[in-house]
Amino acid sequence: MAADIVLLFVGRTGNGKSSTANSVIGEKFFSTGKLCDERRVEQTKTKEVDGLKITAVDGTGIGDTGSDMNGDLQDTLQKAEHAVQLCESGFNALIFVMTYGTRFTKQEKDTVDLIKSLFGRDIFRRFGIIVMTRGDQFEMDTEDDPKTFDQWCKEQTGDIRILFQECDNKIVIFNNKSSNIDTLIRQRQKLLNLVPDTNKYSLEEFNQASNDRQKLLIGYSFLEAETQNKYFLQDIDQQLIRVTSTKGTKQRHKMLTNILSDLQQMETVQKIFKGSEYYNSLWTPLQTRLLNVRSQLRITEGGGSEKIEEEKGFKRHSVDVTDSQPYRSLPSPSRPLSYNILPSYNNTSTAIDDAHYSLSLQTLPPASHQVNNQVLLLVGRTGSGKSLTANSIIGEQVFGKKGEDSSLLQKYSVDIEGSKITVVDGTDIGDTGSDMNGDLQDTIRKAETAVQLCESGFNALIFVMTYGTRFTKQEKDAVDLIKSLFGKDIFRRFGIIVMTRGDQFEMDTEDDPKTFDQWCKEQAGDIRSLFQECDYRLALFDNKTEDNQVLSRQRRDLLELVQRDKRYSVHEFTKAEKGRMDICLLQEFPKAETESKSFLRKIDSKLHDIKAMKAVKDRVELLNHCFDEVNDYEKRMLEKYKGYSFAQGLLHNLTLKKMELDAKRRNESFADIEADPDERTSLLTKGSAGQADTGFTRPGSSKCCICTLS
Repeated sequence: MAADIVLLFVGRTGNGKSSTANSVIGEKFFSTGKLCDERRVEQTKTKEVDGLKITAVDGTGIGDTGSDMNGDLQDTLQKAEHAVQLCESGFNALIFVMTYGTRFTKQEKDTVDLIKSLFGRDIFRRFGIIVMTRGDQFEMDTEDDPKTFDQWCKEQTGDIRILFQECDNKIVIFNNKSSNIDTLIRQRQKLLNLVPDTNKYSLEEFNQASNDRQKLLIGYSFLEAETQNKYFLQDIDQQLIRVTSTKGTKQRHKMLTNILSDLQQMETVQKIFKGSEYYNSLWTPLQTRLLNVRSQLRITEGGGSEKIEEEKGFKRHSVDVTDSQPYRSLPSPSRPLSYNILPSYNNTSTAIDDAHYSLSLQTLPPASHQVNNQVLLLVGRTGSGKSLTANSIIGEQVFGKKGEDSSLLQKYSVDIEGSKITVVDGTDIGDTGSDMNGDLQDTIRKAETAVQLCESGFNALIFVMTYGTRFTKQEKDAVDLIKSLFGKDIFRRFGIIVMTRGDQFEMDTEDDPKTFDQWCKEQAGDIRSLFQECDYRLALFDNKTEDNQVLSRQRRDLLELVQRDKRYSVHEFTKAEKGRMDICLLQEFPKAETESKSFLRKIDSKLHDIKAMKAVKDRVELLNHCFDEVNDYEKRMLEKYKGYSFAQGLLHNLTLKKMELDAKRRNESFADIEADPDERTSLLTKGSAGQADTGFTRPGSSKCCICTLS
C-alpha cells in the first residue's frame, strides 16, 4: 500500500458520501445534510491517520435534484473535472458510496453508468471500491440470522452482483453513526486494505475519457433536441397548410422560401448528431419536409410535374407534385419555438479548456469516428507470421514482400465492410545480425516510429504468436519487452493475441475435436497468465488459406475483439519512457558489473603495495586516495542504478570496500604509537568530504562509515 493515499468519494445525494469521508479521516470536516445540498462544492482534506497520509476528496454529488437535466449534467461534468484536479497527482481509489437496505434501482444503475462515462469505462474494474453505509441497519437485520457482510454480498443477484464482480468484490460496510473508536478504526482499515497498490488515476486518463463524456452530452442533448424538433415540425406543418390556402403564387413562393430557410437552419444544427444512434430519428422527418418544400418551390417558379434532382448523398427521387397532399393539421406548439436546440456550455467549456477538450457540442467530431476508423499495431518475434497476418487482415499482399527489408515499419489502410482499417506492421522483436545493445536501441526506435505512424493512436496491439510451439523463455522475454516499450498494462488494456498456423490446429484437433477457445482455456503456466492478462482476447489465423470465407471469418473474429472506444496515444507512449530507460540500464548492466569487478581488483592491487611502505603517513595517504576513488565510483553508480534491485549486489560490494578501507586506515594510524595524534586526526578526516550517502552508519556515528578521531 502506498504511503500517501488519495481517495475520491462519489455517490448519489443521501447515500452518506460526506459522512463516509469524515469517518475515513476521523474528523467531521465535510458538510453533511441539507446544508451540503444547498452549497454543493468539492472539498479536500489531508490528514495523517494510522501512520498513513490520507487525502480525501469529497467528489461529485451525482443525481442532485433542483435543476433540469442538462443543467445537472453540465454541473456534474464541471465537478468531475474539478474533483480530479483536486487530487493533483491522481487518486488511488474511487470510493462509490451506496446505502445498505435499499433496492438497487434503475437510478442507481444509471449513476454507475454515468460515473463510467465521466471517468472511463474501466474505472470500477481498475480503481473502484464500494462502501455501503448504514452498517447499524445491517447488524439489526442479521441479529436473528447471523451472517457476515461478505456472505451477504455473495448472496446478491442481478445488476448489483455484476457491479460487485466488476469491482472484484472490493466492498466494505460503514456505520457512520458509530461513536465506538474501535469500530471506526476497524472499518477504515478494511477500506484501506482494499486500495489498489497500482498507478494512480490521473488527469491524463480523465482527458482520455473525453469521448465517453461527449457521447453522454449528445445523449442528454438529444432528449431536448427531440422535444424541440417535434414542436418545430408541428409549426412547419401548420405553415405548409397555410401555404396551400394562399392564392397568390408570389406570396406562396415567399412563404415557402422562409420555410425552407428554417428547415435548412434546423438541418445544420442536427448535423452535430450525425454518426450517432440518434441521428436518423431526427433526420428522416426533417428530410421529408425539405423534399416537399423544394418540390413546391419549383412549382411556384413555373413547374408542373417535375423530376427532383438528387441532393448530395441522396438517391434520385421522382415526385409528382400535382398529387401532393397537404400535411394533416397538428396542434399548435405549447411553447415558443427555439431553433437553437442545444444548451449553452460556455461555463463548462471555460472550466475544462485546461483539460484540452471542449464540451461545446458544435465542435464535436462525429461519434462514429472512432468506431469506423480502427488502427491496429502488429508486433511479434521474427518468424511468428506477423507480416502475413497483417496481409490477411487487409486482404492484400503488401507487407514483407521479397526484395524488401521485412524489418521496416509499414502502414496500410483499407476500407472493409464500411470501416476504415489501418494496419501498422510494427516492431520485429528478436531480430538477429547485430549486437544486443544495437538491437535494443533499434527496437526502441522502431517502437517510437510505429506509434507515430498510428498518428491519433491505435485501438489494439496485436501480438502475433505461433500455434504449436512451446511458450519459451524467449517468448516470455518478448512479452516483457513489449510491456517495457509501451507500458506495463499494454496487454491488459489493448492487447489481442493472434496465433498463426491455424491449419496446424485443424490437423491437431481432427481426432480430438475442440474449439480454439477450449484449447486456450486448457493452457497453463506463463502462457495462461498472458491469456488472462489479455482477458482471453485471442484469435486463430490460417495465413496459408485461399478460402475467402475463412479469411473473412477470422478477420471478423479479430475485429470484434478490438475496443473501438479508446486508443493508445503518443502521450501514453511518452509516459512509458521510464520503462524503456529501465530495459536499457538492465541490458548494459552486465558490462557495468564486469567493469566494477575490474575496478575493485585494481584497488586491491594498490592495497597490496601498502606492505612495502614503511611510513604511516604514506600508508594512510594511499588509503585515503583509494577511499576517494571508491567513493567517487560509488556515486556514479548510485546516480545510475539506485533503486534497481538488479544492482544491489554491485552497490553493496562498493560500500563494503569503503568500510574495509576506512577500517584499514584507522588501524594503520593506531599501529604506530609514535605518530603525532593531531597529524593522525588530519590524515583520517582528509578523505571524509564528499562521500556518497549509502545508508551505512557506524554505531554511535551520525555520518557514514567515515568517523573522525577526537
